[in-house]
Amino acid sequence: MSRKTAEDAWTEAEGYFGAMADAIPDGVKLVRHDGTILYINSSGLRMVEAQRTEEVLGKSVLDLVAPVDKGKFRGFHQTVCGGEKSSVRFDLVGLRGTRRNMETQGVPLGRAGSAVAYLSVTRDVTEHGQGEIAQGRLAAIVESSEDAIISKNLNGIITSWNSAAEHIFGFTAAEAIGKSITMIIPPELQDEEKEILARLRRGEPSRITKRCGSAKMGRGGTCR
Repeated sequence: MSRKTAEDAWTEAEGYFGAMADAIPDGVKLVRHDGTILYINSSGLRMVEAQRTEEVLGKSVLDLVAPVDKGKFRGFHQTVCGGEKSSVRFDLVGLRGTRRNMETQGVPLGRAGSAVAYLSVTRDVTEHGQGEIAQGRLAAIVESSEDAIISKNLNGIITSWNSAAEHIFGFTAAEAIGKSITMIIPPELQDEEKEILARLRRGEPSRITKRCGSAKMGRGGTCR
C-alpha cells in the first residue's frame, strides 16, 4: 500500500470514528498519557459546556475535575495508562461552572503496560446520585421513627420492617421480612386484610385503620 493510500485510509477511518462517536449520547474522549485531551465528541462538548472543540483540545482533562476528586481521578488515569481498564466516579466542573456527577470508563490504547493514550466514555449520573441521597435520607427517617413503619408487596409479604416495629411487635427484621403481614393481624381481621390487598391489586385506594397485635409479645397496636 502506497503512503498516500495509507494516509487516505487513515483519514477515512478517522471520519468513521468521529461519526460513530457523535452518535453516542455519552461523552467520548481520547486522552494522552500526560492528560492532554486529543479528541472529544459533541456530547462531551455539551457536558463540559464548550461550544467549540478548540476550547477543550490540548487542555488537561484534570482541569475539568472538581478539586476534591482530582486525587482519585489521577489514580484512575495512572491505572489506565498502565494498560488496565478502569472506571471512576467524580464531579466534573464545566467551563461555565456547572458541577455534575460523572462516571467514566477508560480503555488503554497502545502497548500493554505503557499505553500512549486511552479512550474514555463518560456518562452523567447526577440524577442517579441525587436519587441515592434521597433514598438514604428516607431510610434514615424511617429507621429513626418511633412509629412502626412496615412495607409489604401486593401479596401481603413484608418487605421492610424498622426498629420501632421490632420494639412494638417483638419480631426482628430478619424474622419478619419475607413473611405474611397476617403475622401481626388478629384472626378476626384476616378477611379484612385480604380485601385491602385485593383493592390495592385493582389499583383502588385503601386507607383503613385496624387493630394489630403480636402473639409473640402479647401487644396490640393500631395499623393503617
